[in-house]
Amino acid sequence: MAEGEAIISGPGYKMVVTRGAQRPYFNGDTLIVGYRLLELDSKASMLGEVLASLLLPPITLEEHGVSVSEIIEYYRFRVTLEQIQDLLMRFGSISKLFVVPPEYPAVARMSLNRKLYPCIFNRVLSSKELMAEMRSQYSRVLEPRGLIAREGGLVINRDLVGQIRRILSDIAGLVGVTARASLNVPKSFTSCDASPLLSDPGGLLMLPEGRVSLSCDSNAIVSIVFGAMYNSGKDVECRYATPLSSSLICESGGERFIVKEYTRMQIKWIPATLASALMYKYRVSPRARMAAEYRNLRALRKLIPTPRIYGVCGTYYSSKMIREYVEGEPVASAGHRNHWRLAGEALAMLHSKNIVVGDPNPGNFIILEDGRVALIDAEQVAKFEPRKGLWDLIVFTLYSLALGVDENMVSAAIGEYFRLSKKRDEIAKEASREPIWSTITLIPSIGVKARQIILNSAKGGS
Repeated sequence: MAEGEAIISGPGYKMVVTRGAQRPYFNGDTLIVGYRLLELDSKASMLGEVLASLLLPPITLEEHGVSVSEIIEYYRFRVTLEQIQDLLMRFGSISKLFVVPPEYPAVARMSLNRKLYPCIFNRVLSSKELMAEMRSQYSRVLEPRGLIAREGGLVINRDLVGQIRRILSDIAGLVGVTARASLNVPKSFTSCDASPLLSDPGGLLMLPEGRVSLSCDSNAIVSIVFGAMYNSGKDVECRYATPLSSSLICESGGERFIVKEYTRMQIKWIPATLASALMYKYRVSPRARMAAEYRNLRALRKLIPTPRIYGVCGTYYSSKMIREYVEGEPVASAGHRNHWRLAGEALAMLHSKNIVVGDPNPGNFIILEDGRVALIDAEQVAKFEPRKGLWDLIVFTLYSLALGVDENMVSAAIGEYFRLSKKRDEIAKEASREPIWSTITLIPSIGVKARQIILNSAKGGS
């Protein structure tokens, strides 16, 4: 080693860092670059990370007159915060449920920069030894900063979000014109197709239930359902459950499943929020609704059957949950009074557990083959309050009447609710308040009918 340089050795390459602002160039598999340019690229991506990206893999370092350890540590910390910010932007609060291994930020950044050095990155991702070493090196950077949880994964919380904002603010002050340096990169570093994990590093993330993907295309969805990384070769055919539905019924390899698109029909929640302003505050944000539904489907399963969750996918423009298709008869299309009574019984049970559904469309209650009732939509579930409980009954009744369901069927459901509900007195008292109905009765044709059905059932069940 010559005086006044540092040598960084990675899998299949070297970087010689000299003093000053030496213009970068490759000599075989060795990159020679000046300290100042490496610093600018590592701290502010001034060269499009064509230099800094070679600090992502596991490396060894020899320093002799030039110290680059601070640059390496800063870049890896910065990458970690930026990739966690990326998860928060894609998934919102559900990302706080992710188990994020310490090496994930490096792999995610490799994915982002995969056109630079795909062969080097593939080599790292295909080696258990190199992946283990990368985890160890990143843990040594992040653990002293309190970013590693007891389980070994990265912590995602408000404190971390604050650190992200501060460091991004610092970077914004440094960045001038970002441009990728013109380097004659050896073909042995670039002549590879990206591996599956390099294409979608979401495969490293873990949820309590289901998989994660950073892509929402058909290949990613098939991978979530069947557990293969982009090599299943299975075609996917999908159709919307109804024209206004946000859920796709999909089939691949003979198996049916649901893909719920939280950004589709999002606008419907705006008038719904206005109409329910005095009674129920709806979640509108796609990411907030997906996070709430994920938690609620799992929590409610102790009380009522809910779909299994295969996974979630997120981009900057789309939030989707992939889950089990529940076989059975939707109450909305049921022709048996007993099925409608079962729906009323299910709603009474949930209210007795201090849970309101928020959007109890009769199509969201499924009669299973064994006679049990399943709930397949839980994005608006909340804690019971008498006014919210009454709103559940109003929504259920209005939906049913709007679908053209016979009034006797609807009355059977609401009547069964009041017959069994432990909350019937609270709901009946709430329903007796005339101002509650001022907006509902303005709905042409069905508003007055809904009021009559609920008030008559409340009197009969009291």
